[in-house]
Formats: sequence, C-alpha cells, structure tokens
Amino acid sequence: MTSIVRYVIKTFLLHASIVKPLGEWGKLQLTSDMTDVEFALNAFIVDTPHIKNTGGLEAIGSEYKSLRAMRYVLLPEHWSALLIRIYRPLLFLENNQLTSSKYTEELPVLIVLHHILVRSPIPLPHVLHGWQEAEYVQWVSKHSEIEAFNLVDTGISHWEKVAGSDGEYTAEAAEYVQLARTVLHQAR
Repeated sequence: MTSIVRYVIKTFLLHASIVKPLGEWGKLQLTSDMTDVEFALNAFIVDTPHIKNTGGLEAIGSEYKSLRAMRYVLLPEHWSALLIRIYRPLLFLENNQLTSSKYTEELPVLIVLHHILVRSPIPLPHVLHGWQEAEYVQWVSKHSEIEAFNLVDTGISHWEKVAGSDGEYTAEAAEYVQLARTVLHQAR
C-alpha cells in the first residue's frame, strides 16, 4: 500500500511542477489540491489495517517530505518572509537560492528544474516535444532520472539556439539557463 501512496505523490508532484504560467490564484488552487491529496492519502493509510500503526504519511518518507515542501512552496507571497525561514518554500526563494541544496533539499531535482523553467521564458520539455502533460509525466516515470535530466538539458540547448536566432535570448533568459545548468551539473 505504501508503494501506491508513493506513486500518487510522485505523479501529483510532477503534474504540479509543470503548471505554467503559475499566478497567485494557481498557487492557491494547487495548495488547496495538495491539502486534499494529503488528507485523502492519510485517510487511505489510516483505513488500511496492515499499515495503520506506521505513523501515517510521515512513514512514507521522502515523497511525503517533497509533498509538504511543495505545498509550502505554493503559499501566497505575503506569507513568504516567515515561511522562508521555517519551510524554505521554493516559489518564494530568490533565483540565486534555487541552486542551493540548503533551500531545496526536500524536493527532487527534477521538480526544482521544472520550477526554474516555469519561472522562465524557456518552454518545459513536454512543450518542445509536442507532448501532453500526462504523456510527459508518464515518460518521466518510465525513464531514469539521468534520462529526464538529459531531456531537460537538450530542451534548454534547443531553446537557446532557437531563441538566439530569433533575438529572444535576453539577460533574464540567460539567468534561468545558468540556474538550470547549475542544478543539472550538481545533480550529475
């Protein structure tokens, strides 16, 4: 049963991490959805007799920690000063903090990479390949982490070439490319 819960959390986080654009209303909606997912999964665990005494969702481990970290990532900006000190939420970090494991340790690297791309003008990998979001999430679940990193890196390189030839490669875009490449380099 815990493998089902881990799978649900991983799949949900992948879908949540590729929502673009992500405005304030979207952050609030995802935060609400994450609360609902956490509540439903906790009820599932409590109602499953052979895993009842495992400590609830906390016993799931890193996937649960990622869900909690992502939820705090999506809280409204006016809460950010206090939450950064307590929870280190991803959405409220400064760009230069996105490359520090001190701030992103509870989140999978691919989720952090998606977040960098969501903030940037760079398209997410599924957009470049003409895939639906569900197709991309399915692809990620069937391939290794390194293959997923390579897909992101290849997409960034392709975008750089196209944007450079179209004159769309701005200083802001260069900053996000550098952030993504730094995170990729640290992960490999």
